[in-house]
Amino acid sequence: MNDRSRVWTALTLLALAIASSMHRLLSYVPAYVSLHSHHPFYIAESIKNVFEVGVCCLVLLVMGQRHFLRALGIDHRVPKALIFAAACAWPMFIGFAFARSSHVGNWIAVAYLSFFSPFVEEIVLRGFAFRTLRRIGWPLWPSALLVAMVAGLTHIEKGQSRGEILGLFTLLAVGGCTFSWILERWGSLWFTFALHAAMNFSWELFNVSRTAIGGWYAFTLQNATVILAILITLRFTRKGDRLETVGEDRLRDGGQLHIRRSLVDLADLRVTPEFFHRILFGVTVPAEDLHGHRSHVLTDLR
Repeated sequence: MNDRSRVWTALTLLALAIASSMHRLLSYVPAYVSLHSHHPFYIAESIKNVFEVGVCCLVLLVMGQRHFLRALGIDHRVPKALIFAAACAWPMFIGFAFARSSHVGNWIAVAYLSFFSPFVEEIVLRGFAFRTLRRIGWPLWPSALLVAMVAGLTHIEKGQSRGEILGLFTLLAVGGCTFSWILERWGSLWFTFALHAAMNFSWELFNVSRTAIGGWYAFTLQNATVILAILITLRFTRKGDRLETVGEDRLRDGGQLHIRRSLVDLADLRVTPEFFHRILFGVTVPAEDLHGHRSHVLTDLR
């Protein structure tokens, strides 16, 4: 690992620590405390979530990442992700429907806990932290384990006893590792978010428990959903291609060749390479190299 990778790693871990401690940091702000005390919890929590995502985006900006959505793994595969979540989470919905009744008193709170909060959590923990560590060069499981431990630590305050705290940490850490692996295989944050949201929604819809631990019956349904997610992922994905590393020189030209779509018709590179070489680029790049890198350039411009 070179010096730049070490700096990016330290910056990523610092951002993860700040984002994970955002509630504690904001508790020193009287306005935030007042908002939390006198208004529904999801208002203050939503503000906290915005700050968390802001910290992650700021670090990506410092790293030179201009395409935030691509860096976070957010792409166009929303329909496939929804189908994936439905195929995985049906045991929880059906199982809870048979064993429990649904009494929702505040749909806004349910929507926050089921969709907005999981989306922010997936952005911070997996879209930002896990994917950035992987792109820096960290191996899969150390990256997944670190992020999963942070996820477990951020939820243990909900436990009321040592046993419940340990159970929460273990459950969320193991689940976090599994979710990171799912993201690694699918290469899209939508799949982990859709699964996370579906599991949370079934939990909130049927008022299962105030924490992620809801007894042996809920634990069985949770595990059935996770096992289905693993099997479906193994069936429909293969080991992902190598992630583009942070600061990677994809054209291998030392960063000298920058093509703007408004100035260059890529199709003409094969016809008049010398013209572009002399007038626009001012670097020594053989025509055959330009043509060979054409597909990579197209990818960068999208």
